[in-house]
Amino acid sequence: MLWVAFPSTSDHDLCKRAAVALEVNARTVNNWLNCHNDAPGPIVLKVLLIAGAEIVFQQIEGPK
Repeated sequence: MLWVAFPSTSDHDLCKRAAVALEVNARTVNNWLNCHNDAPGPIVLKVLLIAGAEIVFQQIEGPK
Protein backbone atom coordinates (compact mmCIF):
# COMPACT_ATOMS: atom_id res chain seq x y z
CA MET A 1 0.00 0.00 0.00
CA LEU A 2 2.95 2.35 0.62
CA TRP A 3 4.01 2.03 -3.03
CA VAL A 4 0.53 3.01 -4.20
CA ALA A 5 0.25 5.91 -1.77
CA PHE A 6 3.75 7.24 -2.49
CA PRO A 7 4.81 6.32 -6.03
CA SER A 8 8.62 6.40 -6.06
CA THR A 9 11.59 5.17 -8.03
CA SER A 10 13.37 3.58 -5.05
CA ASP A 11 12.85 2.37 -1.49
CA HIS A 12 14.91 5.31 -0.23
CA ASP A 13 12.78 7.86 -2.09
CA LEU A 14 9.58 6.21 -0.88
CA CYS A 15 10.78 6.30 2.74
CA LYS A 16 11.66 10.00 2.52
CA ARG A 17 8.35 10.98 0.90
CA ALA A 18 6.19 8.86 3.19
CA ALA A 19 8.05 10.04 6.31
CA VAL A 20 7.25 13.67 5.54
CA ALA A 21 3.59 12.99 4.75
CA LEU A 22 3.05 10.68 7.72
CA GLU A 23 5.14 12.76 10.15
CA VAL A 24 7.44 9.89 11.14
CA ASN A 25 11.11 9.06 10.68
CA ALA A 26 12.23 7.63 7.32
CA ARG A 27 13.82 4.72 9.20
CA THR A 28 10.39 3.89 10.65
CA VAL A 29 8.88 3.80 7.16
CA ASN A 30 11.76 1.59 6.02
CA ASN A 31 10.99 -0.84 8.87
CA TRP A 32 7.34 -0.98 7.76
CA LEU A 33 8.38 -1.46 4.16
CA ASN A 34 10.63 -4.37 5.09
CA CYS A 35 7.98 -5.90 7.42
CA HIS A 36 10.13 -5.43 10.52
CA ASN A 37 7.34 -3.63 12.37
CA ASP A 38 3.64 -2.96 11.89
CA ALA A 39 2.37 0.58 11.48
CA PRO A 40 -0.11 1.78 14.10
CA GLY A 41 -3.77 1.97 13.14
CA PRO A 42 -3.96 5.74 12.58
CA ILE A 43 -0.99 5.57 10.19
CA VAL A 44 -2.56 2.67 8.29
CA LEU A 45 -5.75 4.73 7.85
CA LYS A 46 -3.74 7.69 6.53
CA VAL A 47 -1.96 5.46 4.01
CA LEU A 48 -5.27 3.92 2.91
CA LEU A 49 -6.78 7.38 2.39
CA ILE A 50 -3.76 8.60 0.42
CA ALA A 51 -3.63 5.41 -1.67
CA GLY A 52 -7.34 5.63 -2.40
CA ALA A 53 -6.98 9.20 -3.58
CA GLU A 54 -3.99 8.21 -5.74
CA ILE A 55 -6.03 5.45 -7.41
CA VAL A 56 -8.89 7.88 -8.11
CA PHE A 57 -6.49 10.41 -9.67
CA GLN A 58 -4.92 7.71 -11.81
CA GLN A 59 -8.37 6.81 -13.14
CA ILE A 60 -9.11 10.45 -13.93
CA GLU A 61 -5.77 10.97 -15.70
CA GLY A 62 -6.04 7.78 -17.72
CA PRO A 63 -3.12 5.79 -19.17
CA LYS A 64 0.20 7.53 -19.66
